[in-house]
Amino acid sequence: MGAFDRVCPVCGKTFEIKNIRQIYCSYKCGNKARYKPREKVLPQSHGTGNNTCLYCGAAFTATVYNKKFCCESCRRKFRYRENLEENRRKAREYYWNHKWR
Repeated sequence: MGAFDRVCPVCGKTFEIKNIRQIYCSYKCGNKARYKPREKVLPQSHGTGNNTCLYCGAAFTATVYNKKFCCESCRRKFRYRENLEENRRKAREYYWNHKWR
């Protein structure tokens, strides 16, 4: 290896760099590294069918590592209920701040 040679992290080929910031031997290897799917490590409880929906309690298999609800409607209902008190507090505060104007 010469003074300006590097090893491509994608294909392992040794190449002479044209720019000090060059990491990959070609555009093809650069694109493979940039656009490769991100591998996410699933916790043991996810993806095994042991997941339970936070809203209705139904068992489901996660398709994404951080899925917490069995369906979109359960997610919306949970978020609505979760934010209900906060929204009521904000409405009361707004009412009292603007009542006497």
